[in-house]
Amino acid sequence: MTSNPNGHATPVDALGLPIDTAVPPAAAPGIPSRPLRLLPMLATLMILAILVVVVVTLWSTRSSYLRSAAQTTRNMSQVLVEQTGRTLQAVDATLTIFTEMWHLVPAQFRPAGEAMHRLLREKKDSGGYIRTLYLLDATGRIAYHSEGHPFEALSFADREYFRWHLEASHQGVYVGNLVRGRRTGRWSLMMSRRLTDPSGRFAGVIVAVLEPHRFQELYASIDIGANGLINLRHRDGELIAR
Repeated sequence: MTSNPNGHATPVDALGLPIDTAVPPAAAPGIPSRPLRLLPMLATLMILAILVVVVVTLWSTRSSYLRSAAQTTRNMSQVLVEQTGRTLQAVDATLTIFTEMWHLVPAQFRPAGEAMHRLLREKKDSGGYIRTLYLLDATGRIAYHSEGHPFEALSFADREYFRWHLEASHQGVYVGNLVRGRRTGRWSLMMSRRLTDPSGRFAGVIVAVLEPHRFQELYASIDIGANGLINLRHRDGELIAR
């Protein structure tokens, strides 16, 4: 043992070398200090990973739902288009009966008077969407009507459908916009065809007056949700039924 400059004794070993008696700091028990500092970072990464998984799952679910909803809408639209088309085709088939009769049967052999009225009423009653059927002569006046005979000889020569058949000589079916009835004041959808006699001359127009509310009843019966909307529009965009 030796003395240091402060007068304190310093222990020495067998060779006379001083022995360091300072006590090293005790090691921290348990987990090393460096991994402890990484825990907040690891927890943050885990939370971010969970959030990413949740977002991806929700997005995938939403995309799948939207695709399914879009497909359902397309299918429903196709069904409505086909059903509406079949309804209009049935009405056109009724009109065609009279166009063929006028073209193929001479006037003296066609039904006339009360017999023609009964035929118009029968054809009108066979189609639920037809309100009335009437025949206009070549001047645009009512010749026969499903509602009675004789019928008031009102003139519809100014109506668009009559001018369309008269001026353009169209042989196809005419589907008009909504018009307000001259006698009833009710809104109607008109379908018509040109009548041509056996010699090929213009002989008038056969007209079917359709009930727009029948289409509205059909569309209202379909559950498309609180925010769903079904419209039937003319090819020019005018609303017919909703």
